Amino acid sequence: MEPLSQPVSLDQLRAAAPAKVRQHVERVFSSGGLLPPKSLGYVIDELLKIVPGLSARLERYGEERSRRIEEYSEAQIQNLALQKETLNIALRIGSFSRDALLQWSPTDDIDDNFLRGLPEVYTREDPMIISDLSTVPGFEAVRDLPYAAKEFVQDKNPKNRLTVIMANRTELEKQTGADLIYYNRTHGCVILVQYKAMSEAEDPPVFRWKAGDDLDGEIQRMVALRAVLQAMPPDDSPRGFRFSQDPFFLKICRRIQFEPDSARLFPGMYFPLALWERLATHSTTEGPKGGRFLGYRNATRRMSNSEFVELVRGGWIGTTLPQSAALTKVIEEILKTGKAVTFAIKDEPPPPEDGSDITVVEYEPPEEEEIEKPRLILQ
Repeated sequence: MEPLSQPVSLDQLRAAAPAKVRQHVERVFSSGGLLPPKSLGYVIDELLKIVPGLSARLERYGEERSRRIEEYSEAQIQNLALQKETLNIALRIGSFSRDALLQWSPTDDIDDNFLRGLPEVYTREDPMIISDLSTVPGFEAVRDLPYAAKEFVQDKNPKNRLTVIMANRTELEKQTGADLIYYNRTHGCVILVQYKAMSEAEDPPVFRWKAGDDLDGEIQRMVALRAVLQAMPPDDSPRGFRFSQDPFFLKICRRIQFEPDSARLFPGMYFPLALWERLATHSTTEGPKGGRFLGYRNATRRMSNSEFVELVRGGWIGTTLPQSAALTKVIEEILKTGKAVTFAIKDEPPPPEDGSDITVVEYEPPEEEEIEKPRLILQ
């Protein structure tokens, strides 16, 4: 409950309601119950005119907000949904509150990204953001590109921060999807996730692909880059231990829906690249016409949202310190594809040097051995 700064008369709200919803407003005001969506929107809009201070609490229920969202095309809605999903995952991995997700509102520029609809969004001119991201793999690649950024701070520990950047070089209408690049600075590991949507036209929904399509080329680039990373010098430090050093994952989503008033993640399945390679050649995913399909029925091994979040949060999967240092050029290539790319950088203070904890240091390659940058992969 929140007290109003001034009393509001129900008669005043009744009188302001348009004729097409006045009957519903009168019924609910007189007898109680829930206002239908249209009626609720008009009541909220009028209430905000009377008490503007309620905008932070009620604006997302207004009719004006709903109308502006309806102006987005299907492609724009899908891309906003993917961007919101990647931000949601990043917040969960970093153990940050997801309340900010519910404060989103459409911007005046319809060809924009999800972060710009959140309050207190930092832009690239902010010197604090430039400083914070100076050590992130790939930051040099985004320095001169337009992007929106936002910094999240933990209430219980303000020293823990999460900086998220969504960089895109194309209008929202022309974007082709979203990828999540998560850099866990505490453990020095990078995770890359590519999103794919199941077809809702089938029952049950499945994801379909075939040789020679876009996914085929994307997988080939992942495999080639993985080979380069695996050929790099091993990391024998305790901080560099991983259950798996393969940074590539695919998330197959049951449905991609833009729900700005929900903090839920897309239902779906995560697949490490190595597992995907097995599925892509196994008889269980073979279609009758030579294509491939994957759904809940034939994906016997998969990772859930919660399983993936816990592994990334603890630094148990992803690149080692030397591998992370070599990913700059690869991230630059992802930016060149024109996709919206979400960078999420968890910045947590290192553990104390009391003899029982590991001292966190940045990786520096040996002077006598130059690590070969994966230039071949970018051609």
